[in-house]
Amino acid sequence: MVLPLPGHSVTFPNHIVTQRCREYLAADGLKMEDFSENKLKEFALPGGYRKIVEIPGDLQWKHFLYNDATKPLVLTDVEKMQGLPEPQSIPDGKKRAIALSFTLPPSTYATMCLRELLKSATTVHAQRLLNDQEAEEDGVLKPKEETKEAEQAESAEGVESAVAEEASAETASAGELGDAQQEEAIEESAQ
Repeated sequence: MVLPLPGHSVTFPNHIVTQRCREYLAADGLKMEDFSENKLKEFALPGGYRKIVEIPGDLQWKHFLYNDATKPLVLTDVEKMQGLPEPQSIPDGKKRAIALSFTLPPSTYATMCLRELLKSATTVHAQRLLNDQEAEEDGVLKPKEETKEAEQAESAEGVESAVAEEASAETASAGELGDAQQEEAIEESAQ
């Protein structure tokens, strides 16, 4: 099954895919005809067809047990050319990993393949959360509760300090006022 990409060389099917494509183009102020070679040169694209599903080739995997999250579990191409030994699994390692190797044709993405294999999110936010969790487990990062409490304490101290500075500034400027006015200014700043 393929998905058509808009362009002047593409024949669109007579079903919902074409209708949706027209709707998405219209949202950007475009029409299918805009991709014609005779129209705007910026949009004169041939288009094409993309497979909806691709099967990775040359799939290889290796299971690792390890302890140190900062040490690489695979060699870079340069390290392979230098003849360095492959990283090995540690028999009593507390953490688990799988090193995957596979090939994909052009215009397909390894992150999508991994997302489907692992059934997990591949967004930057999701990966950052995993990294933070790993760092907490290793004792490198404070748990979120401790971090939140520290931020709240700092924030409360900052507010108290700002109120005190504001009150002291108002008290200092009140020196030009009479005694009764000074007392009112101090009371107002305390509120």
